[in-house]
Amino acid sequence: MNNSDMSTSFILDKDTNLIGRVDPHTGIFPEVDLSTYDPETKVSRRHARVYREGGQFLVEDLSSVNGTIVNGTFKLYPKQPRVLQNGDEIRLGETVLKFVIG
Repeated sequence: MNNSDMSTSFILDKDTNLIGRVDPHTGIFPEVDLSTYDPETKVSRRHARVYREGGQFLVEDLSSVNGTIVNGTFKLYPKQPRVLQNGDEIRLGETVLKFVIG
């Protein structure tokens, strides 16, 4: 089974939600842990974050190694947030997340 066949939901219930991989040695425990879906470790431990600002959600790359791409074409520059729309796809390494409001 490849990653595109997996479907899992992550609830973003905090104002800031770290996306990455768990690393108990350095104390990194992201709200969205992609360790299971990233066998080749293309996702950085602290890869990106999704956060709420007013009525909007934003995504920000945290200087990840393999970058963060929105909707297949827009590569985020580190520390340059982008407003998320319902249905946006966020690619981190080889892993794709779909942002859904509701």
